[in-house]
Amino acid sequence: MARASDPSGSDPHGIGRFWDFSASGVHVLSRPIVLDGLRRERLLIEIPPRVRVVGGRPFDASRDAVDRMATALAGGLSLTQLVLTAVAVRIHLRRGRAHLERSRDLQERWALLARRARVAGNDGEGDLGAAWEELEAEERGLRESGDLASVQDLQHPFVLNLVRASADPECPRERAPASAMQTLVEALAETLSRTDLTILEIALRRGIRDQAPGTGAETDAWEKGLLLAAEEEFVAAFPAAAPYRSGGPASGQLPRAVR
Repeated sequence: MARASDPSGSDPHGIGRFWDFSASGVHVLSRPIVLDGLRRERLLIEIPPRVRVVGGRPFDASRDAVDRMATALAGGLSLTQLVLTAVAVRIHLRRGRAHLERSRDLQERWALLARRARVAGNDGEGDLGAAWEELEAEERGLRESGDLASVQDLQHPFVLNLVRASADPECPRERAPASAMQTLVEALAETLSRTDLTILEIALRRGIRDQAPGTGAETDAWEKGLLLAAEEEFVAAFPAAAPYRSGGPASGQLPRAVR
């Protein structure tokens, strides 16, 4: 696929790491994301713009857009891939939440340091200078961590391009399933807001529960077991995600996915 520029001229290099404008500039297409075991040779999923005009007034249609995407993913991914995708979304959200909390804490400490500087004047310049450098270093680390990617917020129609890996015995693929699902979620995180990703996680888990062999409490236990096992697989592939798995120091209560 040839890369095209943003027709508005704001981004001459496409959008993010995973997306390019189409030649017409109407759609934004993902670079092919290769998934082993995809049920189809290629799966194209359109993510329409968030805001629609209904009756001459703007309407937020993000929930419908995300639900449709989750349904398409459930139809193209295996159950294992679907569970790993839900886990990857969950961990991404938890990392983002921890980043936001650290950002708020940093802002409060900057404000406190500024008040101290006003009170101390020139007398406390040495101590305050060291504290200032420490906060600058911490702020630089937060900016460079990449936990909060810039989001296009569904300003354009996006098309997710998933491709089934070719079965070539001479070129065996050794990519872990968790790695492929993480790539998928990283791409989606460049187009979806945190609210959209929360909706996506709930919708994915609803798709998982639709495949449950039992009902009621049996489904709850079955889903919990799948998610916990997938979290362990994900952490094995990405050890830095360990604090964000269920029960980890950066984990939190999950929204309930009602079948």
